[in-house]
Amino acid sequence: MAGALCVVAGLLCVLVGVRAGGRAVRPFLPGREARTRVDRFPGDARRAADMAIAQARRRATRAEPAVVRVAAVIHLATTQFGQPCVPPPLAAAVLRERYEARGCRRDCVTDAYPAH
Repeated sequence: MAGALCVVAGLLCVLVGVRAGGRAVRPFLPGREARTRVDRFPGDARRAADMAIAQARRRATRAEPAVVRVAAVIHLATTQFGQPCVPPPLAAAVLRERYEARGCRRDCVTDAYPAH
């Protein structure tokens, strides 16, 4: 009885989907996809910087500081979040922001700051 109820519910869902014209499963339109990527960029960049800091801390031994590179932020933003182009100056700015917010000065070093 429960199996028949599941089958009927599944068929009902399929009929609703067909009746709606498949709008729910249609991929993003190109313009909407680009706008979504732009809207999500700041959050994606911050998460990529946080991930790069966490990875560097995991790789570091007790005797050495964690080395967090701008290239790691760019790589993570591209591979994990699908951002096609991350300018290095912007990645460095985001890394500096997250570096300060997470208190990394005590156990990390980074190339996000300009050389003096």
